[in-house]
Amino acid sequence: MSFICDPLFACSTLQVAQMCEYLSELCLVDVTTNKHPLSLLSAAVLHVALTALGRADTYPRTLAKHASYRLEEVMPAARHIVALMRKAPESSLKAVYKKHCSSKFGEVAKYDVPVLPEAASC
Repeated sequence: MSFICDPLFACSTLQVAQMCEYLSELCLVDVTTNKHPLSLLSAAVLHVALTALGRADTYPRTLAKHASYRLEEVMPAARHIVALMRKAPESSLKAVYKKHCSSKFGEVAKYDVPVLPEAASC
């Protein structure tokens, strides 16, 4: 996920970085995310973060170039991440959620869970 930290990457802000950290940590504690390659998961994390933060361009050209995935390829992993976000507050492993609800981590876990398009409309 080095492209997330690239200062030349237009969407690289503290808020985006904090949201990406939260989503990445959610993925780490969920064994079912192992079915996705890490590079694909990284692109999906950034796409979901940008969507959750209400950015206009949720899959920028720079991301597509560095990740080497089309948005259609990223969407299954992105939907999986959104499902993790949805169940995080009630999960048996809610330490990640609680951590990212604190002001120290930007309270990014308190954002609304984004709505992604269905598979047929991608």
